[in-house]
Amino acid sequence: MSGTEPNPEGTPQTPLPAPIPPVPPAPPGDAYAPNLPPYGYPQQGPGAHTSAYPGYPQQGAGAHTSAYPGYPQQGPGVHASASPGYPAQQPPGRPAPEALTIVAFITSFVLSPIGMVLGIVQTVRERDRHGRASGLALASIWVGAGLSVITFVAGVLLALSLFVFSGLVASSGVIADSYSEEVPRADTVSAEFCESAQDLTPLLEPLASLDADGYAEHVGDGGTYAAETEFMIKVAGVGETLWDSASTSIVGEVETMIDSSWYAAEGFEGSGAFDPQDLHDAQSAAIAVSDFATEHCTAP
Repeated sequence: MSGTEPNPEGTPQTPLPAPIPPVPPAPPGDAYAPNLPPYGYPQQGPGAHTSAYPGYPQQGAGAHTSAYPGYPQQGPGVHASASPGYPAQQPPGRPAPEALTIVAFITSFVLSPIGMVLGIVQTVRERDRHGRASGLALASIWVGAGLSVITFVAGVLLALSLFVFSGLVASSGVIADSYSEEVPRADTVSAEFCESAQDLTPLLEPLASLDADGYAEHVGDGGTYAAETEFMIKVAGVGETLWDSASTSIVGEVETMIDSSWYAAEGFEGSGAFDPQDLHDAQSAAIAVSDFATEHCTAP
């Protein structure tokens, strides 16, 4: 009843309040902040971004919205394929090494150049068959090339070392010879020199009779002169005996007689080129030594 109604006695009564409708039971959860979707679209999970295209399903937490609506999304941490709808292709793995590849790898340590060549051959063959070469084939090339370079450099250094060493040995021999030639000599003529000079006297006339220019015309024809060879060796032997006791004033002529006699002997024998000047020098030096001995060794 609403409004005011008179009572039987005619006294006005207090107005009655309007009836209160029954309160429905509260829904479970927070009744004061219901999760009502705006505009009638479902919400995404926590942390998800709102799609720029309503009506398409949303991604899970942490996933980015696709630039191409309607295509499936990738999982977290996976990059999208360059061609949507096609799986990304993975590069093929390296093939297992073949038997010849193993041989090439072992040979590269023993015979480096051969192992390197075998590694190159196997690399080409495996790429033709499998698209990629095995790691052992590539290792054969690198090991073979590296050891080949090291071996070459070591060989060059060894050759240089031997060359330098041989030069030092030769120079040491020259120094020894020079030292022996520079042994202090007396300025006076010794009795040993005068005694050795007597052996030279009977050789002077036969030595002077040798025609150097005449021999020069025939020695090169292939013939040998045994008698002349032995004679010149004998002259050189007498000169070596004189050299041991020669004084400083005559030792140079004695050395010339020795060297020239040996060269002439080699020419007569055919073991060396005959030079008539060698015979001329031996004749002149022998005469000079004989004249020196006659002047200094004559008894008063």
